[in-house]
Amino acid sequence: MSEADSGAGRGGEARGGEALPRAGAATPRGRRRSLAWALVSVAVLGLGGLGTAAAQQRPRPVDVRWDYWVIRFDPNDYKDKDDYKDFLRREGGDHARAEGPFLEHVLKTAGQQGWELTHVDRPRPAFAYLVLRRRAP
Repeated sequence: MSEADSGAGRGGEARGGEALPRAGAATPRGRRRSLAWALVSVAVLGLGGLGTAAAQQRPRPVDVRWDYWVIRFDPNDYKDKDDYKDFLRREGGDHARAEGPFLEHVLKTAGQQGWELTHVDRPRPAFAYLVLRRRAP
C-alpha cells in the first residue's frame, strides 16, 4: 500500500484503528465553528454600519440659552418675612429646624416658575448661595 492510499502524511490513524480526517478536511465541529465565526462577523459588521447610520440621523444639538438666578440665602435677610415666620411658628420657634422646610418652600416655588437648582455654595453655616437656571425665552 502506498503512502497516498494509506493516508499517511495527511491524517494517519487514531487509536483503535480509526482514520483521522485529512488535513484541511472539514469536520462537523469545524463547520459549526466556521459558521459561528461567519455569523459573528456579519453581526459585528452589520451592527457597526447601523451604529454609524443611527449617529448620522441623530438631531444636532440646539443652541440652548439659559437665564441664571443667584439667591443669597441668609437668615438675616428672611427672618422678618411672613412665609418664614409661618415655618418658624410650626417648628416651635426653633430657627435651625425651620430653615430646612423654608428652604424647601423657596425651591418648590422657584421650580414652579421653571427654575432648577444647579449649584449650592455654603461658605459658612446658615448662609448659602443657591444658583438656579431656566431656559431663556
